[in-house]
Amino acid sequence: GQHSAMPAASGHHWRRAGDQLRELGDLADGGRQLHRELRSIEGADRPLDRALAQCGRVPALREASEMLRHYVEGFHAADPAELSLQWLMQVEESQPADASELRSRDGLDRAVHEMLREVGATCTAFLSTTVDAVRWRRRRALVDCTSNGVSATLTGAAAIVALPLALLQLAPGAVGSVGFTPGLASKRRAWSSLATGPAVKLNLVFDAPFWLDIPELREMLFLQDFTQAVPTWWTTRPVEAPLLVGWAAGPQVKRLAGLSARGLERQAVDSLAKAMRLPVSVIAARLHGVHWHDWQSDPLSQGAYSWIRSGGIDAHRAVAAPINDTLFFAGEATEGHGFNATMDGAIRSGWRAADEVLAA
Repeated sequence: GQHSAMPAASGHHWRRAGDQLRELGDLADGGRQLHRELRSIEGADRPLDRALAQCGRVPALREASEMLRHYVEGFHAADPAELSLQWLMQVEESQPADASELRSRDGLDRAVHEMLREVGATCTAFLSTTVDAVRWRRRRALVDCTSNGVSATLTGAAAIVALPLALLQLAPGAVGSVGFTPGLASKRRAWSSLATGPAVKLNLVFDAPFWLDIPELREMLFLQDFTQAVPTWWTTRPVEAPLLVGWAAGPQVKRLAGLSARGLERQAVDSLAKAMRLPVSVIAARLHGVHWHDWQSDPLSQGAYSWIRSGGIDAHRAVAAPINDTLFFAGEATEGHGFNATMDGAIRSGWRAADEVLAA
């Protein structure tokens, strides 16, 4: 049976359109027709926007095209002007937005702790430790790192590099970059076929889940208003908690760039109030706390997760390829077949890299 700590999320997916709230399901037919049109496009890969321009000649598909752009920006943290059509079609087969309906009541780190527990007898995890440089030669890797201000060097016959793509793409010496000696010039062309999307996530904590008292929002799972700076909100359903999660990603993040914590909070409250059609004062009065993270400004990630540029559908193979039986590569950006940008992809890539080390 289903584990009680992993209940299924269900509810209404509302989109604000002027004074109307529209259910996502009401718009599904146009989306299905658009996907059929996109899949029928033949020839070389192309950016999504160019593909949509081909389909946009059909008036009935214009609204579906606009919805797909919003989806690509928000869910994939990607830019439709550069996103690979081939990759989007692949990921919609492998990992569409509704692929997982379960929510972890204990938080996502539960999965990480479970995996660590399985290998705890043979592995040591160094927390709060940053890697500064990797010096390597065949069958020998030295990893210079810092933990709480103390420098140390770890040594081994091989190293698995699972750094976020955005850090690997940095110029040597840039803030957050890890220096490799010898360098990884052979990887740069492959890395350039992928991009890392920005994302800002906000958790707004209230005195009570007041939306349960609003008839049309009582069973809300998602609420979206793409005219707002924070366009997407979701609830904790099926748990009724006084928490709403706000999300902006991809090109949407530009409207939040450079804001102070207070400015970000004001934008979030204003966006939510307009999406709910409530006075800002009502939302602000019930707000108890705001917890947020800007993944783009985090020096240890410098973005959320990766997406594929047009023409780069096979780049993950080059990104993942080991170097000299000594450096091996894991992380979501190294996983293809529509699984990059997902936790599934990250875990699959870890098993694959481990197999490669053992085989070498």
